Amino acid sequence: MANPRLLMAEIMSKPNKSSVERKMIRAESCQVNGFENLGLFAAAVLAGNFARLPHGELNKLTLAYILSRAVFNLLYIHIENENLAYCRTGSYVVGLGIVFHLADMYGSPYVIASIAARLPPTETVSVASDMIVELAALLLNCVVLALWPFKLVWWSIGTDRSYGLLSKSQSELSAAFETLPSPLHHELSGLHPGRIFGFHGLNAVPATAKILLYNIINMVSPWLGKNFEDGGGANAWKFLSAISCHFGWYEFDRMESGSDDPLQLNYNTRRNPAFMRAIRGEIKLLQPGIYLARMTYVTKKSAITLLYFVLEAPSVDGELAMATEDTDPHPGRFRERDEAAQGHPTPSFSTIIVGSGFGGASVASTLVEGGMEDVLVLERGPWRKTSQNMAIPTHALAPLPQGWHFFSYLIHRVSNRFLPIRINRYGLFDISLGSDQIVVASNSVGGGSIVYSAMNTKPDDPGYWHKALSRPFADKFDEHYDWIMAKLGSRVSTFEDELPNWLPKVFERSQDFVASLEKQVPVSIKHDRDCKDNSFLGSNNGSKKTLDQALLVPAMEKGLSVSALTECIRVKKHIDGKFSVHVRHHTGLGYDQVYTADNVVLASGTMNTVRLLFCSRQDLGNPAIPALGTGWSSNGDVVALWKLDDTCNDLSLGPPSHGRFTLKDGGEQSSGHIFRLGFNGFSQVPLPRFLKNFFRRNALLLGMDADRCQGMLRPSSHSSHLDVQYKSTQEDAIPRIRSLFKRIARISGKGVWHLPFANQAFTVHPLGGARVADNQEYGVVNEFGEVFGVKGLYVADAAALPAATGTPPSMTVAAWGRHVGLQMVRRHIKVDPMIRNDVTRVSASEVSFSSSELH
Repeated sequence: MANPRLLMAEIMSKPNKSSVERKMIRAESCQVNGFENLGLFAAAVLAGNFARLPHGELNKLTLAYILSRAVFNLLYIHIENENLAYCRTGSYVVGLGIVFHLADMYGSPYVIASIAARLPPTETVSVASDMIVELAALLLNCVVLALWPFKLVWWSIGTDRSYGLLSKSQSELSAAFETLPSPLHHELSGLHPGRIFGFHGLNAVPATAKILLYNIINMVSPWLGKNFEDGGGANAWKFLSAISCHFGWYEFDRMESGSDDPLQLNYNTRRNPAFMRAIRGEIKLLQPGIYLARMTYVTKKSAITLLYFVLEAPSVDGELAMATEDTDPHPGRFRERDEAAQGHPTPSFSTIIVGSGFGGASVASTLVEGGMEDVLVLERGPWRKTSQNMAIPTHALAPLPQGWHFFSYLIHRVSNRFLPIRINRYGLFDISLGSDQIVVASNSVGGGSIVYSAMNTKPDDPGYWHKALSRPFADKFDEHYDWIMAKLGSRVSTFEDELPNWLPKVFERSQDFVASLEKQVPVSIKHDRDCKDNSFLGSNNGSKKTLDQALLVPAMEKGLSVSALTECIRVKKHIDGKFSVHVRHHTGLGYDQVYTADNVVLASGTMNTVRLLFCSRQDLGNPAIPALGTGWSSNGDVVALWKLDDTCNDLSLGPPSHGRFTLKDGGEQSSGHIFRLGFNGFSQVPLPRFLKNFFRRNALLLGMDADRCQGMLRPSSHSSHLDVQYKSTQEDAIPRIRSLFKRIARISGKGVWHLPFANQAFTVHPLGGARVADNQEYGVVNEFGEVFGVKGLYVADAAALPAATGTPPSMTVAAWGRHVGLQMVRRHIKVDPMIRNDVTRVSASEVSFSSSELH
């Protein structure tokens, strides 16, 4: 009997067959597929009967993999039937078909074995889903390994970590070298890591080829750099990652004090072989802690510059050395260097805020409104190319993943404990995969406001902040909530707004569900009947109010600086109390840089903030914060697909959240919130018609309930990933939400499918890990938001929240950011007491400060 896959290959290789031939092949393929499905079905039925499962459960278990094989073949038949006319659609259908086939081929045996082992249905699904996850991870790793050579070439061409010098010719390097000031030999001590470039004879090579060549050379070269000692030093080498040695000795030639001549390295010593004694080295200062050098071979007739290289001070690790004009014997030379150097300068700010989400944007707006100057916001993601942002003077604009951009701009990075990989630096979502959890975060200026469902509410517990803060501070949080909601224009929708799919209207006459107006949460959207395309794919038409327009752009008009596509790598504190913030720019060719600041605010999202604290712990002086990483929470998030199959209404229209609802049977649930969301924005994604219909007819269920924050974050083998230890089965909140989902499915008669996998926690609202507390035994920051033992370092995002909110936490994060910003203003801005007493009380819509807020 013919193989259906070979038949499909024959169809696709000969699309011009007659209609009769195509129908015969399709019929034969369906017949073969039918026999295969019949065999699998028979095996499953026998195993199920042996395990004495109820027929209903057996049908549910077998239906999934039987349909998968049928769908696989039908998709290929669909492609052939269209005669490959729609090539773009066909490629995506083929991809989906392969996924279905893998799930079928590898999942079926597991399901049958689980049935035979008499496992409950939930555990059977869990086994199959675990297997599929492992298979997907294996395939991803294989793809990454296959693409590794191409990734290496792309990375090499797009990366110049030698301060923009790799692409320069020797003449350009020589001209820059002559303008640089000279260092003193006593400044050079210890091992200085180096990178080589500017080889003699390569001037005519194209710039991109030189960058590729020099990056590969530095990757495989055994030369580590130069080790400086009193009066001289030697080159450091390391072979086979194990054998270290010093070879190529030199001495300092004397240099007059204050001379602009380069520091000379003389290789004419007895310790070197004869051929090396003609080498001369010259060193000049490129920027503090960074030195530009060249190697020249001197003969009786000529001197040939062999190559250039950069050296980095050992204390900076390729970054900033904290030299100042007060300690420098030649005052002013750094200023002259900045004017002449070809590298990147070292900017200084009063405050640097890492992250532009609800916490970071609220701090930035508060500081600027309070009169603080030189405030910089660092954001790893780009500005989004919306109708409102087109006027912003920046090149860091990237489209939202809408239309055809959905397939290229959706994912920024996927990480797990084995292999973090960046898909697209302009991508919208970060996905962190773990054995116990899946965390999704955003990657844009404006943070989570770009993709959130615009639901703005306070925690369930009225005493939420009173349990963590002293009463004077906790009492002010109502004003902070009012402030951010006014900035976002948030209000509760009404019947007069005529929003599509708004649940109080939809369930007005329902016998099963109730969505009372009193239970609806305020939303920050344009309330009109044309509301659409404003959910987790972003809002291109301005129908959802986001932080970039509500807080950041107005603050920029008052002096705030925002650096997009700039990722913070680590933070270091120095003896003088200042911080150096080490960043990586993802613009252009990309390069690393260091900023200095008096204060640093970490607000880059829970996972990134905790990771930065772990990575920077030693550079911050090893503060005693044993609670770092503890108290992590998924906020009790549970996401499921509600298979409504509504053919009368387009459920993808309307607000991001259709509203909150409850069950009529048994009254109000004791805790937890259930929201219905549509697949908002998918209508404009170029997908096959059957998928578009699927997204129009079905909805998502989002449940939230305050869990007990028993998770824990710990660094993994990769510095860019954290391992989350979190067992959803040990939390009370998640089982309660899942129980509610079962009741919804039973009452509505419509299936509820948990996403993405039954045994894993899935959250878009991670919080905790650097909680506020009275002391460092239970938390990481004090009630001012300042890290214990590190003055001037603050945490202003969801990582600092003391407990799960049980509701969408965006407003709580923003309120905390407002509180931290006010405390910074109070500490760092000296306000005359008489003037402060005359300041009027702030209202929800005002931007001036009240005397009560500054105390």
